[in-house]
Amino acid sequence: MINDLEPLTEDTIEREIASLTSEDLERIRKALALWRARMLCLWKLCSKTACRRARTCSDDPDFCVERFKGLASEDVHIAVEVLHDAKLFGYSYDEACAMMPYGSIEAYDVWLATLFGPRESPHVTSL
Repeated sequence: MINDLEPLTEDTIEREIASLTSEDLERIRKALALWRARMLCLWKLCSKTACRRARTCSDDPDFCVERFKGLASEDVHIAVEVLHDAKLFGYSYDEACAMMPYGSIEAYDVWLATLFGPRESPHVTSL
């Protein structure tokens, strides 16, 4: 387990991952897929009524992420990955935006505006 006094580095994370069981790794993979599905607002595209009602992925995120990932540009996927990594390392949303390659956060904003329309588009300002 990560020591609170030990700085969070890639080496620390790699050591922790190596100590996890296969069941733990599968739970983490599912949680990450669910987070991606939520950040991409894939429930807007989902054919499942439960997901649209809940306004979040309420079933198997792997299904939607795999099915709809081609609809979002590479820049959108990069933005989601940077937002994830920033959250992992404790950065703010503004700091995460500053770390992104040029055009990624704008592509993510366009993605959300496309799904929601310009008036409804949720802008994620906190991780």
